[in-house]
Amino acid sequence: MKKQILLIIYLIILLGGLSSRVVNGSIDLTSAQIDKNKPIPLSGNWFITTEDSSSKYSKVPGQWKEDTNRVKYRLNILSEDRENFLLTPKQVNSQYTLYLNGVKIWFEDQYRVNYIPITLKKGLNILELDIINKNDPVGGIRNTPFIGSSYSMLKMHEENFIRDSFFSGASLIISIFFLILFFNSKTDRYNLYFSLLCLALTIRGLVINEKLIFYLLPEISGYLVQKLEYICVYSLPCLFILFVKNYFTYNPHKKLLNLISLVTGLFPIIAIFFPGSIYKYILFPYFVTGAITIFFVIILLIIYVRMKLKDSFKLLISLIFISTGAFYDISLVLFNTKERHIMSITLMLFILFMLYNIFRNEILNIEKNKVLTQENIKINKYLYKFVPISFFKTVGLGDLLTIKKGDGVEKKMTIIFATIVDFQKYVRVNSAEYSIDLLNRYYAITSPIIKKHNGFIDKFIDETMMALFPGSPEDGINAMIEINKAIIDFNKTNKGQNPIVVRAGIHLGNQYIGIVGDNKRVDATVISSVVNTASRISSFTNKIDKNILISESVYNEIKNKSIYNLMFMGRVKLKGKIKYIGIYSVNTSEPTEADKLFSLTMQKLNYSPLYELEGVLTRIKSLYKYHTPTNYYLGLIYQNKKLEDNEK
Repeated sequence: MKKQILLIIYLIILLGGLSSRVVNGSIDLTSAQIDKNKPIPLSGNWFITTEDSSSKYSKVPGQWKEDTNRVKYRLNILSEDRENFLLTPKQVNSQYTLYLNGVKIWFEDQYRVNYIPITLKKGLNILELDIINKNDPVGGIRNTPFIGSSYSMLKMHEENFIRDSFFSGASLIISIFFLILFFNSKTDRYNLYFSLLCLALTIRGLVINEKLIFYLLPEISGYLVQKLEYICVYSLPCLFILFVKNYFTYNPHKKLLNLISLVTGLFPIIAIFFPGSIYKYILFPYFVTGAITIFFVIILLIIYVRMKLKDSFKLLISLIFISTGAFYDISLVLFNTKERHIMSITLMLFILFMLYNIFRNEILNIEKNKVLTQENIKINKYLYKFVPISFFKTVGLGDLLTIKKGDGVEKKMTIIFATIVDFQKYVRVNSAEYSIDLLNRYYAITSPIIKKHNGFIDKFIDETMMALFPGSPEDGINAMIEINKAIIDFNKTNKGQNPIVVRAGIHLGNQYIGIVGDNKRVDATVISSVVNTASRISSFTNKIDKNILISESVYNEIKNKSIYNLMFMGRVKLKGKIKYIGIYSVNTSEPTEADKLFSLTMQKLNYSPLYELEGVLTRIKSLYKYHTPTNYYLGLIYQNKKLEDNEK
């Protein structure tokens, strides 16, 4: 039932254009109240005379196909006395001269659409249109001419102007939009071809009907306007094929579509590089090729529908729809049987339909990408727990997606080794779950503090944390001072358990920070003797019972030393090192008198041999028997003496 209804509607559309007012070259306007009505169409059978003086009746709108360059159209008009009329011959696309009762009233050689003033006398008026066809493949009056009062004709012009402006403007906006989509995501090439398809329709809308292009480019030649029209028309099948080929992610017939696009692409190339006189020789092959192309594409889309390819059914319906309009308008050119063009309407409906479809797909893609982006953010956040983002900023490598083995940079940085004292005792007397929970709570306290002071944690090694500070050494010192205070608060809340003590060694120097590993796994690491020295200083804290020790290198880089409680702890040769380095303690509370005396003594005897310190340290011990730094150095002196005695 639906098919019968659609067929009836279609026949009504087709038959709607069969009515005409001109019969055997004449029209009677004596009784027509055209001052108040709409413009009167001058469609029907006009009398024509060709170059060889042969005469006959010819359909208007329509084209002559004889091998002639000149034809004179004649129309007999019976009328009352009428002034302030306008006449518009449309889509002549050739040079023409208009005569009324033997008097020349208009000449046009630029193919414009003109609204020509005309005055009809009472009785018989002879209207003659002398057309010289040089370039158009089929000459004639291709659209219905109209005559009417100035008001009705200008109103029709305004309506047509708005219609053509809307069609061209909408097509242009859509073209630009999809061109931007293509440049934003060059993988979706169908956006490019849909953009070019809309651009071709935009230009076509400017060069037909009211020919708006003359309002935009008044000096453009009629020959170029004609050329643009044929280029646009000839390019439509090729662009549509390319659009279909690239629309489907999986397309098993790409080679066939490439061949079809190559064949159909020859026509716009001919229109571009060859003169207009050749167009009449390729017009019929173009129609045949276009029909075969549409047939093949419809067959392919039916196959795709059976394969259940996404949107294949919608493309099939839209192609059938636009093909109906195309074949209908082609019949106007080939057979001169109808006068109502529907191609522009079907094209606009096709554009709107495809616009909706592509928009819907783009929205789905945006939603899909949004979900993927959120997932990627979650993954990146999780991965950055293993390799901190500060690492990438320091190295200047971008992000996780761009790193590769061998990336790295040498940079002067402060490094901290912070360790929970006697943590292995906790492990031995407590469960593994408790020990891990303790570590997690500890790192939950320290990590934000490290980040707050512009540092980042490079590694967790059991109870030891290795942190880097690309900025000033004060960042590292301030971080450790704050961590010590936070640990004191932590111990207060962790009642019933032994308090934990965190000690750290801080060193400064050039370090190579980069990516190491193999093709399957990479890791971020720091390679430098500075790392080892910081680790040794951290171990040294236990020997002299100090929570924060810094090297002489760090001390020398501190700009304002007065804001810290810094005390010199002597020069030591750390394990595995050859040279002695100066060590300073950073006190988070007021130092004891023993510490002050010890530090002052060590500063005065800074570069003295260790054995020369024995007497001074012995006197300090007599005053402060349990002062750990004093006892450590005295023990070291006694050990060296014992080794010397054994050697003797």
